[in-house]
Amino acid sequence: MNVKCSAIVLPLFLVATIFHFGYGLITKVQCSTSGKGTCMEPYCSFSKSEKNSSVVVASYGCKDIRKPLMKINVHLKVYMKTSSQYYQIGYFPKFDYCQYITTFDKENFLYTGVKLLKKKMPEVVHECPYQDNDLQVNNLTLTDSDFKHIPAGKYKVVCTFSDDVDNKILKMTTHYHIT
Repeated sequence: MNVKCSAIVLPLFLVATIFHFGYGLITKVQCSTSGKGTCMEPYCSFSKSEKNSSVVVASYGCKDIRKPLMKINVHLKVYMKTSSQYYQIGYFPKFDYCQYITTFDKENFLYTGVKLLKKKMPEVVHECPYQDNDLQVNNLTLTDSDFKHIPAGKYKVVCTFSDDVDNKILKMTTHYHIT
């Protein structure tokens, strides 16, 4: 497994655990930045493994970070489509990843994701600062056993990373169709 350490592993891993890719279809993935130059060459991709359709391979991040990041705010929203509109069904308040990773609370919802991630890939979660090519994950492999089931439908997940200077270091939007 070729996984590079990253602050964005935890929230993306949590996004993946919300959706059961074995019974779904990723229909669209988009990355964007504010254009302030913090994240250079953003990229996002999720795909099913060619060898096993119940395995998802994820790669995402910034090929280069232009300044050391001592604070990384993470904001996650989940939407479900009914008729022709998306309605927000899940909202996770913005949190400071750098502070969270040094003092995370075992009673917190995110603790389960951190614990599972550390067990699966102990080298992935690390403390701040993040710099250079540190804010990326390549070939993160997730299997059916890593996912929870959710009702069938069309979903959109938006995950935004920011700091005090750049309100959109990286924004990832992924559309899913769960059958």
